[in-house]
Amino acid sequence: MVTKALLLGLSTGPFCLAFCLPVLFPLTCARGGAALARRARVLGEFSLGRLVAYLTFGGLVGLLGQKLDHPLVGRVSAAGLTALAVLLIAYGLVTSFPKSGLCHALGGRLPERRLPLAMGFLTGLNACPPFLLAVAYVFTLGRVGDGLLFFLIYFVITSLWLLPMVFLGGAARYERVRWLAQLSSLLAGLLFLWLGLTMLAGGGA
Repeated sequence: MVTKALLLGLSTGPFCLAFCLPVLFPLTCARGGAALARRARVLGEFSLGRLVAYLTFGGLVGLLGQKLDHPLVGRVSAAGLTALAVLLIAYGLVTSFPKSGLCHALGGRLPERRLPLAMGFLTGLNACPPFLLAVAYVFTLGRVGDGLLFFLIYFVITSLWLLPMVFLGGAARYERVRWLAQLSSLLAGLLFLWLGLTMLAGGGA
């Protein structure tokens, strides 16, 4: 069981990195002058949010009787993606146009210190194929302890793929990198918003 958790985490890690990158890149690079300790804290809070979402999602599927194709599962994932999109767009606007009256007012309402945790949670709620595979396997184990251990190992291994963002965030001292991070926040937010609304309109499928 431990070996399978390790192999699944290692094999699906690139997929997790690709999905989390549009969220982590703005969080670590959209503002300049972020110290290494702060970037590490951002990644830690983001990862904690993912872990809470994983356990919440797994518990929801358990309550639904292991029905991964239940409409509620799709709706939760779609709602999480839509909420994540709104946060990304808001963060992109605030960091891109800090002197704009509207963005300044929006920035006052945006709880930036809680954003990594919130975005990590909403990212984790998305039912990506690797995570659904992990959920499906956990329910074949038949034991709560083994399931929790499997999820913990899977979470730790996939999180290792995100560690480079702590060090790459140092590039935020360059204005062009900050500009790219701000732009990616807006573009990723718009893409996620379209996907989330499309999923909601289709009943979460």
